[in-house]
Amino acid sequence: MIPSLELEGQGKFLLPVGGAVATRASKSQGAVRKRRSELEIAAAILMAILDEQRVEDGHVRKTRLQARVYLSWNCLNTHIERLRRNGLLSTEELQVTDRGRSFLRTYFTDVRSVLGEYGFLNLHP
Repeated sequence: MIPSLELEGQGKFLLPVGGAVATRASKSQGAVRKRRSELEIAAAILMAILDEQRVEDGHVRKTRLQARVYLSWNCLNTHIERLRRNGLLSTEELQVTDRGRSFLRTYFTDVRSVLGEYGFLNLHP
């Protein structure tokens, strides 16, 4: 089952969690590693936090979050601090702020549609 989130009045959105990072085959095959952008990672973290809050009665554990968004511990903490500095996460607990929800709404309705129009969402041949 593909995880999704329903935002108020915006309908359901598929979570960009998992499978977003393609692996590199080998150097001899010349495969290119596809990486997630900062926007994709931020959206994945915020969506995973919202989903964990819904499933675990508001309690979010960093280790579960780390596993859901496929990031190393240091990388996850770096992104969490950036989200806190930008006001998308609360400073005390792992809770998405109103500004964070607004970011997600904009990301899934406007940004992804524009990227799709220009072909940046279907990078896999």
